[in-house]
Amino acid sequence: MDLRAKSGLGVTITYSDELWWLLAAGCAVAAVPTLLLLLTDPREIAGAASVWAKPLKFQVSLAVHMATLALAAAFLAEEIRASWLFAALVAVVAVSLIGEVTYITVQGARGEPSHFNLTTPFHALMYTLMGIGALLLLLPALVIGVALWIRPSAGLDPALRDALALGFIGSALLTVLVAGHIGSRLSPLVGVEPLGAPRWPLTGWSRSVGDLRISHFFATHMMQVVPLAGLAMARLAPLPISRVTIWLVALAWTGATLWLYRIALAGTPIWRA
Repeated sequence: MDLRAKSGLGVTITYSDELWWLLAAGCAVAAVPTLLLLLTDPREIAGAASVWAKPLKFQVSLAVHMATLALAAAFLAEEIRASWLFAALVAVVAVSLIGEVTYITVQGARGEPSHFNLTTPFHALMYTLMGIGALLLLLPALVIGVALWIRPSAGLDPALRDALALGFIGSALLTVLVAGHIGSRLSPLVGVEPLGAPRWPLTGWSRSVGDLRISHFFATHMMQVVPLAGLAMARLAPLPISRVTIWLVALAWTGATLWLYRIALAGTPIWRA
């Protein structure tokens, strides 16, 4: 079976492309009722946040993640995008995403934590499966980043190729480092946070102890920031300057992520209460 189809504009669209966008749209649609529940349901988990805060966060972030993967995958050579191996990767990601979002949302509805919950053998198993699922969700970023170095689509601007590859590979590796440490610690916090201590608005990051979620945020969103810088530089500067600038942006973002990771491990908040 051919995994390619022609769009009405004559552009080749693969079924993998369609699935990326379907996953992104599904997460975005799911976020709408979750947001309404967050605004109307007063329940909290451990008195810290709404039971719907984590489901909403994951639905929105995964919608952005899937859309980013879809946009970047379009720059791969057509034979890669249309291959069975790539389609299988997207299918595995789909199963992992649906499982993660469903479990996190159900746990929120029950008023129970989904992360760091080892209270029963079932919850311990699900936490392990969530860790595996998270790795599978990161795998496409690494695969696409490497593939863009090897087989980009014809005509892809070299500066934009560098930006996509650096952003995706760097994001995948840094996120595994930070998220893996958070998972092994069973907490993103380094230090004992006083009850009722102030936190950052919107994000909920701690202002009294080290918080690894900040470096996690930087690591994850490297896959958007560096490609956007590449897109801008490809239009604004000659090729040698744009390529050097993109490498500097990637190195600076990596350095900032590792610095935030280091000070969090020292138990130091970046915005002290």
